[in-house]
Amino acid sequence: KEMIDADLGVLVIKDTGNDSETGFGAVAFTDHDGNTGISFRGTDGLPSTESANDWLDNVTSMISGTSVQSAQAETFYDKNKNAEGHNYLYGHSKGGQLSESVYVNNYDEIQVVHVLNPQPLNPYSLTPEQISAMQSRKMDIVIVEGDYVWFLGTLPSYGNIRVVENTGGTAGSAHTFSSLRYTNGEINPGQMPLWEYIAYFGISSLTIGIQIGGSTVGFAYNCVVRVIDFAKEDMWPEIKSFIDATSHWVAEKYREIEDVAVQLSSFLTTIASGANEWLSRNFNSGYRAASNEPTIKVDTAKLRGYAERLGKVNQRLTTLDGRMDDLYFKVGLRDLFNLIHADLWTGSNWRITNCAKYLNETANDFEGTERNVVGQFQG
Repeated sequence: KEMIDADLGVLVIKDTGNDSETGFGAVAFTDHDGNTGISFRGTDGLPSTESANDWLDNVTSMISGTSVQSAQAETFYDKNKNAEGHNYLYGHSKGGQLSESVYVNNYDEIQVVHVLNPQPLNPYSLTPEQISAMQSRKMDIVIVEGDYVWFLGTLPSYGNIRVVENTGGTAGSAHTFSSLRYTNGEINPGQMPLWEYIAYFGISSLTIGIQIGGSTVGFAYNCVVRVIDFAKEDMWPEIKSFIDATSHWVAEKYREIEDVAVQLSSFLTTIASGANEWLSRNFNSGYRAASNEPTIKVDTAKLRGYAERLGKVNQRLTTLDGRMDDLYFKVGLRDLFNLIHADLWTGSNWRITNCAKYLNETANDFEGTERNVVGQFQG
C-alpha cells in the first residue's frame, strides 16, 4: 500500500471509504512524518446508481447546506485525522464540496485545502467564522475556464480562487482533471469567459431564495440528527433519570405551593372574620346590644297578653262592622260612598286575627324550645 513518487515521497494509504448506497468515497493517506491527507471523491459518471445518489446529495447539500455524504465525510475525517493538526484535504467537484464542509467545521486542525472545480457550499448555512475560514489563505480553489459546477451556487470566498487555462476541449470536458493545461509542469493562468459570469449571476440570483429557505430546513434537520445520535449513545438512562428528577422536583414544589395556599387561605379567612367582627361592633347597634347581653329573654306571658288584647280589639271591630252593615238600609245614596269606604276599614279585622295568631304561636315556640333545652341539660 505504498506509493513512491519523486515529488510526494512515500505515502501510505491509511483508510478508504466507499458507500455504494449514498455514493460517498474517500481515501486517507499519511507520510513518514505522520502528516495526514484525505481526498474525497467527486460525482461518479453517468449512468450509474452511485451517480444518481451523488446528484441527489449534490442537490440536498446545495439547498440545505448539509447532506448524508457531508455527515459521512465528517465521520471519515474524525476517524483518520492527525491528532496534532497536520491534516490536508483534497477534492474535485463533489469531493471539493465535502472538503470544504469538513474544513469549515475543523478550521484549526487543518493546514491546507486544495480543491478543483468544487461544488460551492450553501453560504447561508455558514456562521460568520466559517465564512472567514472560506476566505482564508488555507483555502486554495482552482477553477478551469468554462467549468459549469463552480457557479451552481455562491462561493463565500475571494482572493483564493485561481482560474486556470483549459486544454480547449468541449464545455463539458472543462470539469474533468484532463482539462487542465500545463506548461513545463505548471498550470497556466486563465480567465473566465463572459458567458460564464452572466450564467453565474443568473443562477446565483435564482438559488439565493432556495438556499436561504433550505439552510433553515437544514438547521432543523441537523438538530434532529444530533438528538437522535445523542439518544443512540446509550444515553436513555441519563435522560430518564433527568425526567424523573424533574418530575419529582415539580411534585415537591406543587406540594409546597399547595401548603402555602392552604395557610394563606386560613390567614385571609381569619383576617376577614376579624374585620367583619370589628365593623359589626363599631357600626352595627343591634350587634353591639346582642354582644353586651348575649342571653335571649322572651316574656311569653306578654306575647299572650298582646294576643288577647288584639282579640278584644277584633271583637269590637266585628261589632262595629255589624252595626255599620245595618246602616246600608238607613242612609241615602249621597252617603253610601262614605259608608262603603268606612266599612272596608272595619272589615280588615282578619289582619288583627293573624297578628294575634302569630303572637300566640311565637310564645308556644319559645316555651317549647325552652322546655327541650332544660330537659336536655337535666337529662
